[in-house]
Amino acid sequence: MLADDALTGEGALARLRDYPGLRPLSAAQRRRADVHLVFAAGFTGATMELLESLAASSLNPAAGIVLITSHVPGPFVLRAVRSGVRSVLPRTAQGFDVVVEAVRDVARGDARMSPALQGRPRAARRQAPGGCRPPRAPWLGAEAVP
Repeated sequence: MLADDALTGEGALARLRDYPGLRPLSAAQRRRADVHLVFAAGFTGATMELLESLAASSLNPAAGIVLITSHVPGPFVLRAVRSGVRSVLPRTAQGFDVVVEAVRDVARGDARMSPALQGRPRAARRQAPGGCRPPRAPWLGAEAVP
């Protein structure tokens, strides 16, 4: 579990310990994780580098990432998915049960990518070019995630 501020990190670790079946790992053991939980206030190039670093250093090539952030700018979406991001949740108005559900979903091989967090304007999400509506299924299958 990584957070861009100590208060969020400590609070998240304390909450994770309350859920049966989850085992938060120390920073030294992070490379063995099945799922990485990352809290980021905003998404920047440094956030992308962190996600790529997690993927590159992981001992588990199938490890997925749950990202809690305000948005993922369009140019970073594909890179983030290639780095193992399987779920993106908004940082605001999320109960911790939703975060834990996302962690468990990623561990099972599911993924969720909210269009609202991809940085696309609302009108572009509703209507795709050429008059076709984009698919409405928010759940995507993830490859090679245990």
